[in-house]
Amino acid sequence: MVNFIKNSPLNTRMLRLLCQELNAEEESLLFHTDVRLLSRGNVVARVATLKEELKEFFDRNEKEKTRKFVNKLSDNRWIKKLAYLNDIFSRINAVNRSLQGYSATVIDFVDKLRAFQMKLKLWQEKVTAGRYDVFENMSLSALCKDDVDEFVIDKILVNNGKFLSCFSKEMCTEPPDVSFYIPL
Repeated sequence: MVNFIKNSPLNTRMLRLLCQELNAEEESLLFHTDVRLLSRGNVVARVATLKEELKEFFDRNEKEKTRKFVNKLSDNRWIKKLAYLNDIFSRINAVNRSLQGYSATVIDFVDKLRAFQMKLKLWQEKVTAGRYDVFENMSLSALCKDDVDEFVIDKILVNNGKFLSCFSKEMCTEPPDVSFYIPL
């Protein structure tokens, strides 16, 4: 969707005009770059923010490819997946931003990654118990607990399990030996 619009200056201008006409919060989509790690999450967040405007934009377009986009933007299951991705990427981006800066130390990194690891375990427990309030955007897109389908629940559990296993391999339960970092 993003590439379809961003690859054509005409489509980019038309979307901006439509967003202005509809008084949307945002007026343009972001383009994903592999160079900037945070851009993926920002692209997902922008698509989630502009989903109604995008649906209207693609609905006005007569091309066959845009019909597929309209169908996706009309599909509640796809919208829930988008909302889940928006929630996860926003959390990962927040952790990533908190690890950056000149005053950050190795101890800060380990503490923040452990806290994120504990949050993942908590989210997994809550999802297993049928509580989705930790995923704000997904909770807003789902009308009730029964509205969150098994596929989305399975993805949450599997992805959180993958994140946890990645962090578990890299991080031990004992604090790291930082004595060699301390000048004598």
